[in-house]
Amino acid sequence: MSLSGLKDFIANSQHWQTSRDKILQSTKLYVNSSNGFDSFLVSDLAKADEKRKISMAIFSTDRLAERFTKEINSWDSTLRTLVFPALETLPHETIQPTAEVVGKRNYVLQKLSSAFEEKLVIATSIAAL
Repeated sequence: MSLSGLKDFIANSQHWQTSRDKILQSTKLYVNSSNGFDSFLVSDLAKADEKRKISMAIFSTDRLAERFTKEINSWDSTLRTLVFPALETLPHETIQPTAEVVGKRNYVLQKLSSAFEEKLVIATSIAAL
């Protein structure tokens, strides 16, 4: 389901435009909002920010990061979003991470190195960092 109509309504409100301009002047943004609305905030700010091509959203779990990418696509399907997953293993363990997880992480890193044409939002968890 697309939420573009609601997004346009909120994004064009005078109160939000004033707040967005003030927010974009800062170097870092910390968002604490309800589920679903955080994805609107990040998508709108990422689109409006002319200085930065890459935005990162950090969550407590991979599940929340994956939820975020699905929700952000409901607000703006043109914004490229990727999940940088946790390795699911600890450094001292002899178990290797799965090839799927390693492949996803490498894909995101490759996209980061070539993200000059499009806006990119990376969603990740604390454990992945």
